[in-house]
Amino acid sequence: MEIELLQTELFKTHPRHEQISFREEDHKYIYTDFHTEEQEVWTGVTTLIKKFQPKVDWDAVAFGVAKKRRNLGEVGITKEMVLAEWKKKGTDSAERGTFIHNEIEDWINTGTNEGGYAHVIDRLKELLEIHGLKPVMAEAIVYDETIKCASMIDILCERDNKLVIVDTKTMADGIKFKGHNGKKMLYPFHKHEDCDFTKFSIQVGIYERWLKRKYHCDTDGAYIFHTDGTSGQLHYVKKMDAELDEMYAILTEQTTEKAPWE
Repeated sequence: MEIELLQTELFKTHPRHEQISFREEDHKYIYTDFHTEEQEVWTGVTTLIKKFQPKVDWDAVAFGVAKKRRNLGEVGITKEMVLAEWKKKGTDSAERGTFIHNEIEDWINTGTNEGGYAHVIDRLKELLEIHGLKPVMAEAIVYDETIKCASMIDILCERDNKLVIVDTKTMADGIKFKGHNGKKMLYPFHKHEDCDFTKFSIQVGIYERWLKRKYHCDTDGAYIFHTDGTSGQLHYVKKMDAELDEMYAILTEQTTEKAPWE
């Protein structure tokens, strides 16, 4: 085996994979305990992260957006219309994301790039090459039985015999790097604004933590690949190691700090 393939093979052949599966119809993860043969249904990391976000009254936010747009001359715009626009954007983004994720998976697994988003894949290939990243696996499930949570890594890459995470995002309006009115996340992420970039950094930070601690793989950071379906950009995420340590202390009740949702 060539030295540069060691980390990839370590992950791909890890026995932990035999205990987890993905249920497509409701996007849940099924964990099987080999000792008891009992199965548990787990949710993903995005659901976990929501526990550390402040509650938002989206009706009130939509009302304010509609009012601002009316003041700028947009006649007849209502809160309900704004909410409907947001819902449509979310649906469109999810549909676009499904197509793009599938085409990326096909490209990594088969080397073919002939779908409707071939130009996006070409841009992704260009960016990965610039950063010295070799894609080795798509849709890799990782999990932590300690907190009963699992998720998929969109693209697992290799660089200098270390694994690198690339997570794909497809929102039309781009990644938000600032929170609404400067709003912050909840403890222990309270120093960071409640925005896309913070949430994505936490998300892939958890993945990297699992690769290191559960799969004993060497890692070299993580990126977000954002595309709106036309082109794409690669963003290196910010490290959250200290915050994730404290998050785990809260989740496993190893701290006197009160959970933010209590």
